[in-house]
Amino acid sequence: MGSLVSIQLKTQRKDAGLSVKEVVSKLSIYGINISEKTYYGWENGARTPDADEFIALCQIYGVSSIAELNNPATLTREERDLLSSYSKLDTWGRNTVRAVITEELKRCTAPEPEEDTLILLFSQNKASAGTGWELEEDRTERWTVLMNDLTRKADFCVTVDGDSMEPKYYNDDIILVRKQPSIDLGEIGLYTFDGHGYVKKQGNSCLISLNTKYPNITPEQYAGITCIGLVLGRLEPEWIRSR
Repeated sequence: MGSLVSIQLKTQRKDAGLSVKEVVSKLSIYGINISEKTYYGWENGARTPDADEFIALCQIYGVSSIAELNNPATLTREERDLLSSYSKLDTWGRNTVRAVITEELKRCTAPEPEEDTLILLFSQNKASAGTGWELEEDRTERWTVLMNDLTRKADFCVTVDGDSMEPKYYNDDIILVRKQPSIDLGEIGLYTFDGHGYVKKQGNSCLISLNTKYPNITPEQYAGITCIGLVLGRLEPEWIRSR
């Protein structure tokens, strides 16, 4: 935009038969006090006039709107309407618009805050919420995830396979697990027995499936039931930064 404006400013000045010195003098009548060096900066594209300066230039060069100092094809209808509306405002209105634009530019051009991330182990083996799945400790990947109250407490994550824990956890959900040897009554944990991993709710004397079409699991059914850890929650896809 700056190059187009600079070309138009130079063209309009020459068409008006004015020198830079004369234009600067005329601008002062409109309360715009600049040096010839500043004006040359406008014409060579080093800087661009602000809205009030544009309006004064429109008056000096005898053009009907700010848009005529630019290539109209580069401005949308909405942009031209906004510029036209601005030219009709009084000093108070223009100052208000400039103040809003200044603050919004700060917001829109502010650098993105750096995210806090962490490395989380992902088990390539799925944890069954149905009939079980093999869990092998050596099959893991290192994922970079967003650090938050859940991920910072987790030791690893694993994919749910099955629907026995619906509606809490669904098939292919990735759950966050904190390693611990036992969990409290009513909490959901990751367990292993007979070489398989299961996601279940801790009951009084059994492991509970939330989906009623699956039976509960009792210690008498399987030998060597081991609690791997507490299921903290779901790892949301938007938290994953790299895999």
